[in-house]
Amino acid sequence: LKAVAYDDDGNPCRETVVRTAGPPARIRLVPEESSLQLRADGEAMAFVMAEICDANGILCPTADTRIQFHVEGPLTILAADNGDQTSLDPFRKDWCRAFNGRCMLYLGTIAGEAGTARITATAPGLEPAVIEIAIDP
Repeated sequence: LKAVAYDDDGNPCRETVVRTAGPPARIRLVPEESSLQLRADGEAMAFVMAEICDANGILCPTADTRIQFHVEGPLTILAADNGDQTSLDPFRKDWCRAFNGRCMLYLGTIAGEAGTARITATAPGLEPAVIEIAIDP
C-alpha cells in the first residue's frame, strides 16, 4: 500500500509505503538510543525492543511467539513486557510472548561492572538475534 500526500500546489510532498509481512522468520533486537551510552552505576537502564520479522525484515504484526532472552556480561534482566493489558504473564522474567509482533526487554546495569554485554533472543523456528551494548565505568 502506498500513500502520497500533496501540498497546496498539487506537488507530492510525502509518501509512505506499507508492505504485507510474510511468515515469521527471525527476531530483530533494537536498542533505544539512550541504551547505547550506559554507566556502570547500578541505576542506568537499557531498553531493547524485540521484533518478529519475516525473511525481508518486515515486522509480522500478528506474531505472538514466546521469545527467550539471555544476557552475558555487565547487564541483568529486570523485566520483559509486551504491552498487552490482558496478559497475565509475570513482568519479572527472562522471556516474553510477542504482542503485535513486539516485546520490550528491560535491563539494568550492575554497580562497578563495566564492559560489553551480549543480549541474545531466541524462539522456536526463528533465526535468533544478538546485540552488544557497551557499559562505561
